[in-house]
Formats: sequence, structure tokens, C-alpha cells
Amino acid sequence: MENDLEDCSTDLAASECADALGVSRVIARKHLEHFVRMGKAVVTLRYGQTGRPQRRYSWISTYRP
Repeated sequence: MENDLEDCSTDLAASECADALGVSRVIARKHLEHFVRMGKAVVTLRYGQTGRPQRRYSWISTYRP
């Protein structure tokens, strides 16, 4: 999953990541949130017309362990 996010040129929602990898949205979101906690990815909120904002994840290209 890490490589898929790193190779992506745009931000992704957990549902988009899940569809691409063939896993559940919950599993994708848990992994994505882990990458955010580790400082490998960032999360932004996209507000639509109604409902909750969508969490969008993108890789930090300058990440160095």
C-alpha cells in the first residue's frame, strides 16, 4: 500500500485506495492513518455540498526515515 500511495500523483480517499488495492475501505484507512502518524503522508479535508468532509491522503515526497 505504501508504494501505491507514493506512486500516485494526486491525493486519494480511503475508498479510492481500497478499490485500487482490492481491500476494504476500513483496512485502507487504517493503513493510511498509520502513514500519517509516521509522518510519511498528510491528510487534507475536502468539503462537498453536504455531509462530512472527505479525508484525502497524499504522500510526503521528502520523507526520510
